Formats: sequence, C-alpha cells, structure tokens
Amino acid sequence: MRLALYAHYAASAEVRPFVLHYLEAIREEGFRIIFISNSAIAPSDDRRLSSLCEHLLLRPNIGFDFAMWKAALDKFGLKNVDELLLTNSSIIGPLAPLGVFWSKPSLQKSDFWGLTENCDMSAHLQSYFLVFRRRVIEASCFSEFWNGILPFSDKMQVIRSYEIGLTLWLAQNGFSWEAAFPAQSPETAAQGKWGFKRKLQSRILRQRQRGPNATLSAPETLIRAGMPFMKRELLTPGNPYMAPRDALCLLRQTGLPSAVVADLENDAAH
Repeated sequence: MRLALYAHYAASAEVRPFVLHYLEAIREEGFRIIFISNSAIAPSDDRRLSSLCEHLLLRPNIGFDFAMWKAALDKFGLKNVDELLLTNSSIIGPLAPLGVFWSKPSLQKSDFWGLTENCDMSAHLQSYFLVFRRRVIEASCFSEFWNGILPFSDKMQVIRSYEIGLTLWLAQNGFSWEAAFPAQSPETAAQGKWGFKRKLQSRILRQRQRGPNATLSAPETLIRAGMPFMKRELLTPGNPYMAPRDALCLLRQTGLPSAVVADLENDAAH
C-alpha cells in the first residue's frame, strides 16, 4: 500500500483549491491519504476531503509538520505500507505530472528520496516532500526517530532537529538517499546562461538569508528544470525572495489549473 500523510494548516476553515488539486494528484498516483490539519475545517470542505482521503485528523495547532505526521503515525501506524509520502500545504502544485519522478533511475535506487536538497548546516532533503520505501519504514531506527518527536514551537529548531536530523539519522543507519534536484545538479549547472549562481548568491547577500534554499531563492530555475512545486511563501506580499506578481507569472506558465491560479491571486494581492 502507498500511503501519503498530508500536513495542513490555514488561517481560515476553508480548504483552498490548491490543496484539493494536490490531493487529487496524490490520489491519482495511487496513494491513500491521511489529511492532518492544525486548523478547523468547514463542513462543506469536510465532505470534499472525505471523498479524497482515507482519514481526516484534526488536532490543536501545536507543533509543525513533524508533530502532525507523528500524530498520524501514532494513531494509524504503518501496517502494510510499502511506500510512505510525507508532504504538506507549504507547496503549490503539482505544476507538472508527478509520476515521472518514480521512474528516475537515481531515485529508484535510493532507500528514501525527496525533491530538493538543501546544504545549509548539513546536506539534507527538504521535508515538504519525502518518500520512504519499505526497507526504511520497517527499520527500528525509523520508528525511534518518530518516537522522539517533540512539538517544538520554534521553526528553526524543527528544521535543525527533524528536517536535517531525519536525513542524517537514516544515512548514519546505512540508508541511501537522493534528491531529484540536488544542490549541484546538471539541471542547475545548465542554467549558466541565467547566471544561476550569481543570482542565488546576490539574493542571499541582499536578503541576509542563511541559504541557499533554491525553492525560495531560485524558483524560476527549478521550475524550468522540471520542479513540480512552488513554495507558497513566494506569494506572500513582503517576502524577501521575489515579488508575488512574479511568482504568479511563473505559475501561469505551468500546468496548474487556471481556477487554482485565480484563487491564489487573492494571496498576492493582500
């Protein structure tokens, strides 16, 4: 069985079109979905979610995505799960078909994989999209990791301890990992004509970000290389990475349904 745990948070009880679009895409890939939300869900959306997801788990807004995934694992477990996808509502997409990633040779050979690698503090997979195969799921070190999760209130502490920590912990226990878009990938190297490295470095210096987090610092490069998601943060007015109107322009050039893009225009306008 393929199981996806989707961690959701929103300021309102509405489940946005971009969330439903993503859930439909996950379901089309053959995943059963457990929807975990740290926010209330409107009754009308509850019915729609029930048609897409196996279970809905509503909980207090305590902890970030790792605490939410842990809550689902504690309640439902991983019995008969051959492949586990961890993902969340911080991303918009898919902007292109997802199935292609499961056919990539480098990803097929790995014990677990993600879409992007971040080398800040230590090389690791970013946690908005992580896929684990049965060998990892059945390992005692995997359950040990989840048993130790605490509902931290500091996002950087979650990143240090859990996002970075998960990759390092599994690698230390002998498991192989791969990113579809490594930090030093042929795709990004081929973008030399766009001045990728200079552009990334200038943004980091100008914004004094810890970087490089290419999902925020260079979304144009990633999307042109086949990245199927955009970070929702880029649509937030005042974000230090790019103007929301430019992020919307990128989305309009992808396969994202026009109705989803139209709904996101409200985010960029506020």
